[in-house]
Amino acid sequence: MNPNQPPTSSLAKHPEGTKGKKLLDQLSDQLRIKHYSLRTEHSYTSWARQYILFHNPGLSPSNVKRHPRDMGANEINAFISHLALEKKVAASTHTVLAVGARGIKP
Repeated sequence: MNPNQPPTSSLAKHPEGTKGKKLLDQLSDQLRIKHYSLRTEHSYTSWARQYILFHNPGLSPSNVKRHPRDMGANEINAFISHLALEKKVAASTHTVLAVGARGIKP
């Protein structure tokens, strides 16, 4: 790793054994490596899945999904705003999602 380059998420790289794995599987692997509880893993992967589906409504086999690595702060903020205004999710959840999103972004 070059000390002059900013750090990137381990999900942005393709270490041996993860190339070709789906993003949510990579996320699960990383959470297990960090010894997160199974319940936390399920929660985080569920939020990640909801984020992906929020930005890819009405998917059909002919549509191409937007990958989270191609999305940025605007998409994260739009998702969190949607949760706050339409789904009435607690403020503490917004914070957790914002911090978590920084952890999975390249």
